Amino acid sequence: MHVFYYLQTLSTALSRVVTPNQFSRILQFAGLQVSLVDCNRLTRKFADPDTGNVQYGAFCEIVDDWFKACKPVDPDAIEELIMVCIGKC
Repeated sequence: MHVFYYLQTLSTALSRVVTPNQFSRILQFAGLQVSLVDCNRLTRKFADPDTGNVQYGAFCEIVDDWFKACKPVDPDAIEELIMVCIGKC
């Protein structure tokens, strides 16, 4: 699926963060059908604690097999994403 490429185009200075609105738009553009409630949950789960922006590297590591984030991904984030996808798949 390579969602990383879509998200990277909106990231400033290769910071690997995007605003919550940008994250939502990219999910739709990439063809991921995520409800507003689920999108808000994902946004909160992958939020940068300092800025509130979405750390898309961690998200991409979960949905794209080929991508590896610089920082380890929280195992709880993986479980929550699986639960969201089970309802959609």
